[in-house]
Amino acid sequence: MWHQHAPWTDGLCSLFGSVQDELLSQWRVLPSDSLAHEFAMKEQTSKFEPIVVPAEPKLPLGLQRGKECEELAEEIKTIRHKRVRGGLTVAEIQEECSSFKLWKRVETLSTEDKDTFLHPGTWAPGYSNLLLGKLYANARRELAPGTVNNWRKDYRAYAKWQAENPSKKAEEFCTKLQQRKRGYRKTA
Repeated sequence: MWHQHAPWTDGLCSLFGSVQDELLSQWRVLPSDSLAHEFAMKEQTSKFEPIVVPAEPKLPLGLQRGKECEELAEEIKTIRHKRVRGGLTVAEIQEECSSFKLWKRVETLSTEDKDTFLHPGTWAPGYSNLLLGKLYANARRELAPGTVNNWRKDYRAYAKWQAENPSKKAEEFCTKLQQRKRGYRKTA
């Protein structure tokens, strides 16, 4: 057979396949801390290239609050949609969306505000900003929904500006935003 350049008969191929299957099945049952797995992991990880993930830039307080409010507003919108359109109970939504930051934040609300939150069908237009104003309230008073709305608008404008100017810093945007707002006051 060697002289025909076909040394692998059907029997040899079948035997090789069986041995290979047996070895692979034994490999799979090895404990994960075995030396064989350790060598395999070292071989795999040696092919990895180190990468540097840039840290998210620190935003000025107003933009940071705007970003947080935008994220929480999306969660509020999702909760309302799942309750009103999806017919889920708040408990079911909380189980399905357990990663939402909003669940922990609403624990600080008064009993009356918590009760309103737990009934999404009763939320009026503008409820998101009203709720966020209560969540960001300081010891003296709640924030006006307009303040929250301004934070959110400023952050959305910043996100759009940042996409167009990726190399520029948030402080530069804030300076331009303040100049623009001063310009509005002068013309009014």
